[in-house]
Parts: sequence; C-alpha cells; structure tokens
Amino acid sequence: MEMSEAFTFELHHYRLKKQTGFEGIVGPFGKVITIRPGSRILGRKDPPEAELRLQGANMPEARYRSDSFHPLSLENSSLFIDGTQAELDFNRRAFRNKSRALMISFRERSYTYTVVRTDRTFVLERPDVNVTLDRAKTTTGRSWKYVGTASDGADPVDLALAIVLKEVDTSPLTSIGAASAALNAVLTPRRDEPGGYSD
Repeated sequence: MEMSEAFTFELHHYRLKKQTGFEGIVGPFGKVITIRPGSRILGRKDPPEAELRLQGANMPEARYRSDSFHPLSLENSSLFIDGTQAELDFNRRAFRNKSRALMISFRERSYTYTVVRTDRTFVLERPDVNVTLDRAKTTTGRSWKYVGTASDGADPVDLALAIVLKEVDTSPLTSIGAASAALNAVLTPRRDEPGGYSD
C-alpha cells in the first residue's frame, strides 16, 4: 500500500442540487470528494439516505451509514472501507475527552480518534502515524474548510478514515458534547415526524 512523506492539504465545502460534501487535493493521493444526499425537504415523507461516501482515484471507497441524516451520528452506525467493516466503539461513561476517544479496528490496525477542541480539531492516530484536521473559516469568512496534516507513513486508509469521520457528529466524544446532548434529550424530546432542516 502506498505511503507518503508528511504533507498538508485542504478540504473545501461544495453544494450541488442533489448532493453536498467536501473536496480537495490530498497530497500524493490526488483529488478526494465526499458525497452526501442533499438536504431533507420539509414535508417529504421519506428522508434522504443517511449515508456518506468518499471517492478518489487513489483512495479506498468508504461508506458511512447512520440512523441520523443530519448530522450523521456515531450511534447505530456502520463504516465500510473497500467493503470491509471497521469496528467503532468509545467509552460513553468516561469524563475526559481523551478517555472518550473513538476506538477503531480495521483489519490488522487499531486507531484512536480524538476531538481535541470541540468541533474544531480532530486527530486520528495509529502507531507512528497520525492525521490531524483543523476546522477553519475560508478567506471570505462565509464558509468552512478543513486544513489537514498527515505525518510520515500515512496511507490512503488513514486519510479515508480521517476525512469521513470529520463529517460525523463527534460531540459524544467530548464531555461537554455528551452533557449537552443529555440535556437536549430531556428538554426537547425527539419527534417521530420528520422535521425541516438544511445543512
């Protein structure tokens, strides 16, 4: 499997009529794009499929499926890389962010995915390799981008995992996010009927 020397890259948001996501040139692995169905339409009986896909000529195909469309959820979800499922788990009872990190097992590899700053910095690590994504505003200040850093030895699987997971709601991986979600569940019970929202 092709590996790389350390490099940086950027992912920018795009929006089309029927899909949305992020795209960018990821160092030696070329163009990468994530694809999600367009926003749910108010009154629509069937919500869009809660799935995110990653594509790139030099990247493995990745599919993340969730029971929640907006945002994609860590709960009741599945992640497949080139057809092989990655196992996802985290300690829901831990207090510190590092202790709540997402543990990922894929084939012979074990990863740790940590939220360093809530919704701002995301770090994927395996022995001797890491990929960091920082959320930042574009030069116009009207939209968001992600600035990525990949260490020596990072390969397409590492990049695919890091890029896919940054589009998932990772607030449960932080103590603040978990507390907020618990409070919202009490104050705002989930409705059975679909609501109207956009991304």
